[in-house]
Amino acid sequence: MNSELLKSFSIKRFTDQGQQELHDQVVVEKTVKLVIDGGEPLAVSLSPHLLEEFLCGFLLTSGFIRSLADIREYSIGPDSLEVSLLKPVAGHRALASGCTGTPLPEAFFDRPPLPPQPFPESEILLPGFAKFLACGEIFQASGGTHAAALARNGEILCFAEDIGRHNALDKVVGMALKAGLDFSGLSFYSSGRVSAEIVRKALRAGIGIIVSHSAPTSLAVRLAIRANLTLLGFVRGRRFNVYSGAP
Repeated sequence: MNSELLKSFSIKRFTDQGQQELHDQVVVEKTVKLVIDGGEPLAVSLSPHLLEEFLCGFLLTSGFIRSLADIREYSIGPDSLEVSLLKPVAGHRALASGCTGTPLPEAFFDRPPLPPQPFPESEILLPGFAKFLACGEIFQASGGTHAAALARNGEILCFAEDIGRHNALDKVVGMALKAGLDFSGLSFYSSGRVSAEIVRKALRAGIGIIVSHSAPTSLAVRLAIRANLTLLGFVRGRRFNVYSGAP
């Protein structure tokens, strides 16, 4: 495990048995400056690893690029991410990747729905998702990260952890971009809540199946239904809820 992702603190723990002094592992949070085409800097808080993958994924899921070929050049510094695009999106500006992210243009909701998605078979989905949840080494050490993965037929192809759900998604999307993977037919696995922004990011990447350990929001469900995206939530053991997409 990358030692830069955890920091040890001396703490006092209180239980019914009394007080105990010990060392606790806390996940590292770092703020970096993101600059796109020399525009206004955007402060992004994330776990300080897979920064190149985060940048590539963020550009795709935020609508700035359609492929890596749209990037002219980029640089990764200790505290900054800077990128120059070959063809900037007209009128597009960077906003935070997270719960306070972009209100999407109405035109996005009018895009054609995805083709019908094959419903994941339980015999493949559930064992694969259980393996996904067990991969979170940083979470197991600190309890402070979200996990994300891209999988095909239950096989995990890309995995990342981050303090933010959206950042973790961007990182696995960036990993898939760099590996030249085809997003069609991939499932996005998440340990966290599925918001409308998570659904929008998945759709921009061409991902048609979202599987989460947690709950979706009402807008996420509405958008998933409208876009023909399969959305599963509360995947726990042999139990799961289907919010969009017919089994």
